[in-house]
Amino acid sequence: MTWNTALFLTAVLMLGLAITQNIAAQPQTDRGQAVYGEYCQRCHGSQGSGPSNIRSKNIWTNPVDSLVKVIAYGARGHMTMRNGTRRSMVAAPYNDADIAQVSMYAMKLIGSRDVTVTERDVQRVREQHAKNVRQKFRGTR
Repeated sequence: MTWNTALFLTAVLMLGLAITQNIAAQPQTDRGQAVYGEYCQRCHGSQGSGPSNIRSKNIWTNPVDSLVKVIAYGARGHMTMRNGTRRSMVAAPYNDADIAQVSMYAMKLIGSRDVTVTERDVQRVREQHAKNVRQKFRGTR
């Protein structure tokens, strides 16, 4: 291998590593937006003020764990549709990484707050929820 070839390959390798690290460091807001579009937008609209208007809810001022819990586990509906049916939000059928991304996206879009939510944060919320459910179950015996 010639010296020029070695320098070229080293430069390509370093450029590839720099690009990979830069992509990994960027928040994946595109995935959060995609999940919101796939799952949330049909009820909440593109800005949170759709048929199930959530713009004025307290959840946007609460700790972000509250929003993560609602997305992960759903919520009871207090909205009655025109045909008389009651609606509720079912748990999002996404993995923890996607729930983290859509939580950040929704908090910024609707709550006007920049927050960071990681996959580990979602796991922590799930662990706490499971612990609370176990405690409630033990208390009803």
